[in-house]
Amino acid sequence: MRRAALGAVSSIVIGTLLLATPAGAQQAGGAARDSAQRADSIARARRARAVRGVVVTASREARSLASVPAAVSLVDSTALTRTRLVNIGDALRAVPGVTAGSLYGTEDVKITARGAGVRSGFGVRGVAVLLDGIPLTEPDGQGRLDLVELGTAERIEVVRGPVSALYGGAAGGGAVNLISRTGADQPGWLVRMLAGQFGTQRGDVEYGAVDGANDLLVAASYSGLEGYRDVSQGTNRRARVLAHVGDAAERRWTLDFAWSLLDQRIPGALTQAEWDARMESAESTNVANRFRRFEERWRAGVRAAQPALGGTLDLWTVVSGRDNTQAIFQYISQSVKRLQVGSQWARGWNALPFAPRVVAGLEWDRTEGPQNNFTNGAGVPITTPLCTNDRTNGVFNPACVIQFAQATSIGAFTQAEASRGPFALTAGVRYDEIRYAIANEIRPNQGLAKTFAQVSPKVALSWQALPTLRTWVSLARGFEVPTATELSTSPDTIRPFNDALGSSSTWMTEVGARGTLGARITFDVAVYTARVDGDFVSRTVSIPGVPVPRSIFENAGTTDRKGVEIAGTLRVTDWLDARGSYAYSENVFAKYLTTVTGPAYTTVPLDASGSRVPGLPLHRGTAELRATLPRGLSVALMTEGQSALFVESTNAGSGIVYQRTSAASAPPAGRQVPFQAVRGAILAHANVTWQVGPTTWFAAVENLGNVRTASNITINASNGRFYYPAPPRTLTAGLTLRFE
Repeated sequence: MRRAALGAVSSIVIGTLLLATPAGAQQAGGAARDSAQRADSIARARRARAVRGVVVTASREARSLASVPAAVSLVDSTALTRTRLVNIGDALRAVPGVTAGSLYGTEDVKITARGAGVRSGFGVRGVAVLLDGIPLTEPDGQGRLDLVELGTAERIEVVRGPVSALYGGAAGGGAVNLISRTGADQPGWLVRMLAGQFGTQRGDVEYGAVDGANDLLVAASYSGLEGYRDVSQGTNRRARVLAHVGDAAERRWTLDFAWSLLDQRIPGALTQAEWDARMESAESTNVANRFRRFEERWRAGVRAAQPALGGTLDLWTVVSGRDNTQAIFQYISQSVKRLQVGSQWARGWNALPFAPRVVAGLEWDRTEGPQNNFTNGAGVPITTPLCTNDRTNGVFNPACVIQFAQATSIGAFTQAEASRGPFALTAGVRYDEIRYAIANEIRPNQGLAKTFAQVSPKVALSWQALPTLRTWVSLARGFEVPTATELSTSPDTIRPFNDALGSSSTWMTEVGARGTLGARITFDVAVYTARVDGDFVSRTVSIPGVPVPRSIFENAGTTDRKGVEIAGTLRVTDWLDARGSYAYSENVFAKYLTTVTGPAYTTVPLDASGSRVPGLPLHRGTAELRATLPRGLSVALMTEGQSALFVESTNAGSGIVYQRTSAASAPPAGRQVPFQAVRGAILAHANVTWQVGPTTWFAAVENLGNVRTASNITINASNGRFYYPAPPRTLTAGLTLRFE
């Protein structure tokens, strides 16, 4: 497969070189000039949009970035083309207050924003993931990135801090909104090929067309990775069709279809000893039981925007589904269908005093489907003996689960803004209700019905202190619910569900400023403090009598978060830019009582109050120098660094994990597993792009210094498997070819 990908890249390279020769230029000179002129026109249009800095996520309608009273970061199309497009973490690494680390160097990325989402062992939680403003995150707050196609993104908008007043219970820590490119943005064909070390492969084909007010984008991609770790191979195939029909002044329809097929091996986490001995190794249990995730997803939506009552009415319906089989600690199969229906109305009255603007909407979202869990026998389900309605001596046997789960969310929101001179006041509120209904097909009396609800207000006062400086102060409430998986993972062998798990609520105050200094400096600063009630904390526990450790979740009493986020750009010369970001993030358990396994392999209480939340760096920063040279050449050097990471709630620099391995009825026995906190690290990356007519060459080196560090950790792992090693030095290269 690697040879095939390199062969495809070589074919395109040879064809491009032929076009660059005099004979090839004579044969294709006119077409190349036309393509170059069109590319230049598109580039100018994109630069104009970047200067205007139009964003939609922070207010749910198009607003200039300069006028938004919130901490918003924008990753534009120019920045996206400088990444490998392997995972979204590459694109978000310079956003202050956000960490996005891949678990195995693949597309499965854990995103945290201002401390939210750190508990996630897979996928994204606590941060809403949106595609063109419509949630990809499911009603229970679980987000997966399988359908996210970075190659078709025009830009990524990141809102830091709770935006639950607009997006509900999945957005307690922020929102990541991918805005899609249209056929009008890039008409014609685009072919992209990339190959690199560790079997990295990627191929994209796109076609864009425009006809008056209508446009069409069709895209397909394949990505593959053999991986820098044992049994970390994975592939993902994607397809997208996006069409816009009609004029926005009358009625504009959006038709969207997306599909993905993921096949991923799972190497698991390592102990400190395993990482020190050989970071490429995989967890032995994962190898023996052939841990793997195979998932097919599809999504089809229709959206209509039209004038109504002096404003704009936006209506949408999205139907989606996923079929998933996971050979992990159990063999899990799911078939989930989803229906989303939403409406939003926005209007401004510029002629009235205070120039009021109002946005209001309703959303309804439901997922439902069966889930079967069986014992995993080397990658296949063990279905014999058949599941029966058994409960022996009051002990729940989780070896076999057959259930039907339904999650429904209902949200209503409104936000209003009024301005007077240099001042603007924004106030909004949202009501959310999330209902779970999980029916146990084997044990009907052991189902789960649970409802979470919250009112999430927000108020912000902004001041245009100078023509080039806006400041603001805001107060917002965040809301986050446990996912269906977290509720379904019992902390013991007595209860079928983790039904004691509650929701999390956040109050956050923020003071910020955004502006420019002269013609060469832009900056963005935010300072925040928050109190979180019921923050989610994960623990990997070894349950006596259960052969495989289990990740469970619990609510901390209260958690304090505070931080400073700074980002800026300096245009040193007409050809040299310097960019930087820094975040100070202090996350401390104000009150947290839990339990751990002690030296005698019995459960002992732990008061973690006053400890920092593990898995979050106190300091993180990035710096980049980019030179735009003659003849279409661009070169960049980037560094990113962060301070140490504690891996468990006592904040020990090193220590011993005591893992009990004996059954519940046997005398306590177990093993001792040493661990260390993850040391701080500084990584350097470099990339170069070179545009030759309609072809753009790309090369990148990640982790230039080959630094050994962790890209992610499992916090509070009672089996000592804390560490996911980050990729070593990796070289990738490829090209993009545009033509009519």
